[in-house]
Amino acid sequence: MSTKTAHDHQHELLITILEGMLGGDGDAVVDVLLPRLTWHHLQAGEVLFEQGDVGDDLYLVVSGRLRAIIKGVDGEAVPVGEIMRGQSIGEMAMMTGRPRRAGIVAMRDSVLVRFSRAAYEDLVRQFPHLAITLTRVIIDRLRQTFRPQARVTRPVNICLMAVTDDIDIMKLAHAVARKLSYGNRVLVIARDTQEVESLSAEHYRQLTRWLDEVEANHEFLVFVAQPEANEWTRRCLRAADEVVLVARADRPGKPDPSAALVSTRRTLVLLHDLDLRTPRNTRDWLDRYAVGAHLHVRPELDRDIARLARVLSGTDIGLVLSGGGARGFAHLGVLKALEAFGAQIDSIGGASIGAIMGAYCAFDMPVSDMIDQARRAFSRGPTSDLNLIPMQSLIGGRRLKTVIDDAVRVATGGDIDIEDTWKSLFCVVSNYTSATEITVRRGNLAKWLRTSVSIPGVLPLVAHGGELLGDGGTFNNFPTDVMLDQGTGFVIGSDLLQKGFEQVDLDELPSNRQLLVDRLRQRRARRFHVPGLMTILVNSMMLASQARQRDARLRADICFTPSMDGIGMLDWRKFDRIVELGYRHASEVLANLPPDQAARLRGAGVAARGVVLHPD
Repeated sequence: MSTKTAHDHQHELLITILEGMLGGDGDAVVDVLLPRLTWHHLQAGEVLFEQGDVGDDLYLVVSGRLRAIIKGVDGEAVPVGEIMRGQSIGEMAMMTGRPRRAGIVAMRDSVLVRFSRAAYEDLVRQFPHLAITLTRVIIDRLRQTFRPQARVTRPVNICLMAVTDDIDIMKLAHAVARKLSYGNRVLVIARDTQEVESLSAEHYRQLTRWLDEVEANHEFLVFVAQPEANEWTRRCLRAADEVVLVARADRPGKPDPSAALVSTRRTLVLLHDLDLRTPRNTRDWLDRYAVGAHLHVRPELDRDIARLARVLSGTDIGLVLSGGGARGFAHLGVLKALEAFGAQIDSIGGASIGAIMGAYCAFDMPVSDMIDQARRAFSRGPTSDLNLIPMQSLIGGRRLKTVIDDAVRVATGGDIDIEDTWKSLFCVVSNYTSATEITVRRGNLAKWLRTSVSIPGVLPLVAHGGELLGDGGTFNNFPTDVMLDQGTGFVIGSDLLQKGFEQVDLDELPSNRQLLVDRLRQRRARRFHVPGLMTILVNSMMLASQARQRDARLRADICFTPSMDGIGMLDWRKFDRIVELGYRHASEVLANLPPDQAARLRGAGVAARGVVLHPD
């Protein structure tokens, strides 16, 4: 390493950042500005300031990563943005003197400089033309920061750490590095065991400078921590934007040295044997390790490693499927077209029938198997057990429960939880006790799928924890917002919701007697073409979702909307025709995608350059 100190390197980084912000004014102003800046060092988890604090200082991030947090009405802390190297914090407070509108916490060790309002005013007096330049910079920074429902900024520093025995963590690190896409410069960083305790204070400063240098020259750093809570592991954890705990699912887990890092994203990766049909007992792992997400990976499968790399790099592809009754079979046609196109799908979410079709995708089976299994499962008519005396619902729901329970067992070989699916899955349900929507990611899969499809009045509601739950489509029939909120990088969707009813050429609707007589005629001779009771109930439950439909579609990067003309929401016997409608529509859309979207959908990328370094 060179003899240059960490502070010297950070000073050079600061000058580069300032010159970039100030443009042509940089050279003339930086020398005057530097003496007015104060250096601040934050450790991972340390708070810069709290929401509501009074202050008029602006901070500029020289290295590291911080998170903006706003407290909701219930007091819950909600992340609303992340701030990285070269970005500023506290613009509005400096300009207006008003209380901070968000709290800021360091996600990892970070270095900042403070720029006071007094220093700003003094600088503008000396260089009046800078007022416009600095204001423009502040506005640009403000637009990039604290945006509600903004996509999570991709990590730069990823730390892999084994929490069970029998894991070749270096091999996994290199496999992930090779899959990080789009030609990014990637560096894998590890240390030998015998060198771990040799990090003196001076060595630590040199290592900090070196890491700042390589971070500035690479899109991703992959740190390989050791399972022991030693100095090197602590350094890796404090440098990480995301900590990845890697475990063999068939081995006992060890203590987690990263548990204290409350501000750092943490993901659990469970490794499985290639011949395993379906993961089991994931709940036990999630109960032990408090992580924000988990993935199931078969290390020998190239597509699983590629999925892991996409998720960690923020380039993952999420699929959202809407409700729509029997029309939901069109989702299988969309999946068939996506498979033929070579599309990659990393996570799935859905409401109502979309959740059930999404579960088939989450099982990671060929689409032909999905179609065959769904055809057999739904051939029994899941809504044919009508109640003679409808006390709670028009349909008994027993047949639907049997269909879903059997479908899960046939596909997975048992009764599994949502968190056990190979690909990440969520479903949306409606809570009619509290009048809210719920996103479900854990719990018995068959029960939650049945809950998400149980339309009130048509099917029985489902009791859970003393509350009555039902069809997810009531509040959110096309949950692209949920997929985005979890940080998914690229969202595709299939929306089957049709707005309202067909127009009727009548001044008054016919009586029950008139309708009954009309139904006895041949179809072509019927006079009244009005929706029946079941259709009215189903569509009325979707009114709230229809109001959100346009925004939900706009959130998707690619949205399939196959026409379902002539297909009723209970036309279960039209399975093959509905699948074909979805396939034809999706094939047409995919054939006309712009090249960049087509490449993104296929998860295209080039091998990254990963090497192991032992900094000295």
